[in-house]
Formats: sequence, structure tokens, C-alpha cells
Amino acid sequence: MRVNDGLVVTVYSYNKEEIARFRRRVASDSNFKGEEKNKHKDKIDLNQSVNANLTINITSELPNITETVKGLDGIFEINLFQMTCTCQDFIKRRKNFDKNDIRRPCKHLLNKLTRKKFIGKHDDLAQCIINHSPIKEKIALNHMTSGEAIIFCYNENNWIDVFTRKRKNGDKDGKYTGAYDRFGFNVEETRWSYGYAPPGALEIRAMIKGLIIKKE
Repeated sequence: MRVNDGLVVTVYSYNKEEIARFRRRVASDSNFKGEEKNKHKDKIDLNQSVNANLTINITSELPNITETVKGLDGIFEINLFQMTCTCQDFIKRRKNFDKNDIRRPCKHLLNKLTRKKFIGKHDDLAQCIINHSPIKEKIALNHMTSGEAIIFCYNENNWIDVFTRKRKNGDKDGKYTGAYDRFGFNVEETRWSYGYAPPGALEIRAMIKGLIIKKE
């Protein structure tokens, strides 16, 4: 902890033992039972916004038919109702996610869903996650002190994806109204990707610290 101009600033760091414990816990525990404020989920439903406001059940509106799509990387068969694709990205990385999980669609499914105007019916945070299409196995939902939802996507490697709001001109500290974006944080090097830190970074790093040091 250090003091700058009368303000107390907490500096968080992570030792190798904490990082190793974090990796083991991610690899072995699919539930991550923790405090009520820091619930961990293995999926976030496509049919429900991150803020728990129900949105349209898109799969119930889609025909259960297989279509052929052509992309720069080949020709593939997709089924929007089953949320499946024959591309390698889907087969190797996404097929084990639940059918309505926002991480399940590959770019071919996302392109088709966008053209059919099914993507865009979610809240801003869910939409941001869909657009970035993360494939990390674990998702943690938390809230900033302002009440805004924040999402962490992570697995046993060093990088954590953080989905939170950017700062908008006129925003005051603690309340940010910019668009949601993805920020990367490396827990071993304790740095933000490309030095690009989100607003409220100290509070967010405290949440990450909580993810890392939570007991196995």
C-alpha cells in the first residue's frame, strides 16, 4: 500500500504460489463456490442477459435445418437451432459449451445470426461478450461498487479477459458510461494488455486478486 497526495492506493501483486493455486483450482473445480457477491458460472445463457433481464429465446425461433455456408476458410455446414458448425474452431474449442452459451457460436454461426438479426437483442455487456467470442472455460460475474456488472473469462493460463465499460467524456470516477469492451490482464506479469487498463482498474484488480487467492 502506498500514499499519493494524501490518497491511499492499494497495489496488488501475485506470487508464484498464488498463481499456481489459481491454475489448479480452475483445472479441478467447475463450480467455484464463493461469496454471494462473486458468483461464478460455467455458462451465461444466450437467452438471458448478463444483468438477468430475460431476452428473446433465439433458438426456439430458428428452424432445425442444416445450411451450407462459404467463408474465406472453407465451406461448412451449420445448424442454428442446434448451434453447430463443422469448422475446426467449433469442433475443437466450442462444441462442449451448452447450446445457449454465448461462447458456443463460431464466426460462421455469428455471421448467420447477425444477418438474421438475432444478434443484437441482448444487453450491452452480453453483446460485447458475443462479439469478442471468448473460448475460456470459466466465467465469473461480479459487480463494481457503482452497481455495473463486470465479467471475467479465464482458464488455467495467465490471461484473464475482463469485460467492463470504458470511460466516456464527462464520467466521474466510480461511475462509467462508455461502451463495454474487453480488457486483458496477465496475472503473472501483473499488467494490462498493451498497457490498456479499464477505468476502475484498482477495484477490478482487487476482484482478480480475489479470484487468485480464493482457497482451493
